[in-house]
Amino acid sequence: MNVKESAKQTLSNYAKQISDFGFTVSNMEMKQYNYEITIENPPNKLKLQSYFGKKGVKTIIQGNKETALYNSIYSLVFGEELFENKESDLTEPDNYIGSDESGKGDFFGPLVVAAVHVEKKLIPELKKIGVKDSKLISDQQISVIAGKMYRNSKINFAVLKIVPEKYNLLYSKFLNLNKMMDWAHSKVITDLLESSNSKKVITDKFSKAGLSVQNNFPDVSFTQISKGERYTAVAAASIIARDHFNQWFIDQENSGISLLKGASALVEEKGREVVNYFGTSELDKLCKKHFKTYNKVLDN
Repeated sequence: MNVKESAKQTLSNYAKQISDFGFTVSNMEMKQYNYEITIENPPNKLKLQSYFGKKGVKTIIQGNKETALYNSIYSLVFGEELFENKESDLTEPDNYIGSDESGKGDFFGPLVVAAVHVEKKLIPELKKIGVKDSKLISDQQISVIAGKMYRNSKINFAVLKIVPEKYNLLYSKFLNLNKMMDWAHSKVITDLLESSNSKKVITDKFSKAGLSVQNNFPDVSFTQISKGERYTAVAAASIIARDHFNQWFIDQENSGISLLKGASALVEEKGREVVNYFGTSELDKLCKKHFKTYNKVLDN
């Protein structure tokens, strides 16, 4: 694909995403050095332009920077939070997939990524059983709410649990956590796109880069936003991911090893206990070795 076609495709993708969120988008126009669309949310409007040249593709916004419309479009295009709305004012897509993860910042335990497919008619039912951002729910409540979702045949979800041994092997190949997260999110999202009729995906933001899965589904709109758990599907995914994460710790405790979450000084001390009682080889099966915590544990 040459730079001109790349600019056209870039703007086309943005146009679809922006339209999906309720803004009025004009047909694309080709100019001498760029493609452009006009975006309206009365009484405000602006232009989104995708330039093509020797240095590649450059996207810019023309309009009043003081308007909410400009802020929303800027946030979407440049990878920041999409809306400042309160959750009560949020308008959710009628049919979409949400994904989130658990365990990314924890020294011990797996990385778990989940995706949930939600249609509009299912949203009230999910909210009724308590679905909301998993960070606002106790572990006991997580287990109860997740159990209700597992037993509901109308809820379509996919989960990928990467246990520490597998995590360390994958990290040695990716050598970058965001690339590994991209792979994991793309995998569970692909599972649901292939088993549903959804054409929209919302992912809780973990990097500024787009998901690689986008290349395989050009007719699907992908959005990665901060505080994505405001959307019911993302919140549901966060609960399922957290439940699988929590269950791993319960399994370890049942096998005789009590561990801690996070990456604090107390977690370092727990790591030393594991080494003293079971050896470094056992620690390697329980933790994420690229964390600085790992070297701190072994240095003492």
